[in-house]
Amino acid sequence: TSKRLSGQSLQEIRRAVTTLREESFDLNAAIASLIKPFLTQPNLVIKNKLNLPKLPLQTEHQLYCIIKEALENIRRHAKAHTIRLHSQTTPENTVIYIEDDGAGFNLKSLSSEPTSGFGIRGMHERSHSIDSHIKIDSAPNQGTRIQITVPHDQTLTR
Repeated sequence: TSKRLSGQSLQEIRRAVTTLREESFDLNAAIASLIKPFLTQPNLVIKNKLNLPKLPLQTEHQLYCIIKEALENIRRHAKAHTIRLHSQTTPENTVIYIEDDGAGFNLKSLSSEPTSGFGIRGMHERSHSIDSHIKIDSAPNQGTRIQITVPHDQTLTR
């Protein structure tokens, strides 16, 4: 089992690195590829309404990694029936929402356990690195909602 899981993990890492190295990186297309494996899972519905504007390449790469981590956390832990991805763009910012109706968790318990929550910590670090704000709301049996606010800064556009 561990050999199979490590092989799958390596395959996922290779796919992510290949995606990030593409010269004409398209965040919307990359996210569509991320959700493809979820579409074949029984008892799981994905509602993808993301329509993200062109952003600086570094920003797109970090957002890709954040969304990938969020989806991976949902797959591993949430036991969700529905995942919703949607966005809202204004002249000032783009807001990305990732929501599930799964098991949820206690956010306070993550901060008190030093070995848990590395994925969430990484999501916060990635968000901070692109001057974005990430907000995670969750509670046991209430699902999880992640909101990433990416400000539009004229100096950051490609």
